[in-house]
Amino acid sequence: LDIFDAIFKVAGKTWMKVTGVVIINNAIVILLAVLPILALLGTESPIFQLFSNPEYFQQNQDEFQAILYTPQVVGALLILLSVALLVGAWGFVTNLRITNSQVLTGTADLRTHLAESLTWDIAKMFGVFLLFYLMLMVGFMVSAMFAIASVWLTILVLLFFLVFLAKFTLVIPAMFVGGMSFPDAIRYSNQNITWSRALRLLGIIVLAILIMIVGLMIVGML
Repeated sequence: LDIFDAIFKVAGKTWMKVTGVVIINNAIVILLAVLPILALLGTESPIFQLFSNPEYFQQNQDEFQAILYTPQVVGALLILLSVALLVGAWGFVTNLRITNSQVLTGTADLRTHLAESLTWDIAKMFGVFLLFYLMLMVGFMVSAMFAIASVWLTILVLLFFLVFLAKFTLVIPAMFVGGMSFPDAIRYSNQNITWSRALRLLGIIVLAILIMIVGLMIVGML
């Protein structure tokens, strides 16, 4: 109860600052990646039509899939993914510092943390993000390979990979709060998050996502 009380107190004092960083984060991704890529591909491209008219995909699935794997589109998507991960790393590091400052000092100034946000930690966070993203993609691809044999086997393999990734939830706090190296952070997280804890943690994450989806659906119906 005391832990949850402390979490809610910190969240109550930092949520506006954290939300501000998220808004800046998304705006930078749109300005640096999404808009230039759409401009480069042209307004007549299926990618642009997908953003402006989602029904276009349903009406022209074969054409969309054929163009999706062209070098131009693949390159644009890789640029978008790289920018999103890099800017996301910046936002995550900044919000981590805001939260850590609030916990340790009882205050967190948004302007100060934004001014001091461009550090080497962003590159390290980008590397961690990229590694976890690749591991997640490998998990999905391996799971898809089992789809021929059994749907249930696919679900079990995917669940195993997600629980496996959950075992390394403490890697980022260990590196950026505890000051550990990446190998030490991996060992620390693996030792402290057992398989049963990882499964419970995954369940909490899934529950939080479902609550968020239901909340968005309710807001959308208003």
